[in-house]
Amino acid sequence: MKLKKMSISIVFIVTVLSLCILPAIANAYDCAACTVTRLGMVPGSFGTEDGFMVQVDDAADEWTGSRTFYLSDTLGKAGWATVLTGYSLGKTLYLRLVDTTPGSLITIVQIND
Repeated sequence: MKLKKMSISIVFIVTVLSLCILPAIANAYDCAACTVTRLGMVPGSFGTEDGFMVQVDDAADEWTGSRTFYLSDTLGKAGWATVLTGYSLGKTLYLRLVDTTPGSLITIVQIND
């Protein structure tokens, strides 16, 4: 009986966690060939942290015109260095965006060949 209660509890916890995590994953967008049009920093935009701003155009035409996104805190200065390197070399970037809404976060950044 105790084992059955524990397994029901585990199933419940996994279900609740899935409902919290899956919507965030479902809205993510991979911009395979983003062209950087503007770079900048917004001091203190995220509490005490500086926000690294990247304005891009999407080669796949998911949206029209340039949109502004911000690097996730987890990418930090290494992510910013990757963006700057790609921009200075004239390369497109692969970006994983939390959402395509302007102001959303970039969680992955890579330089394309």
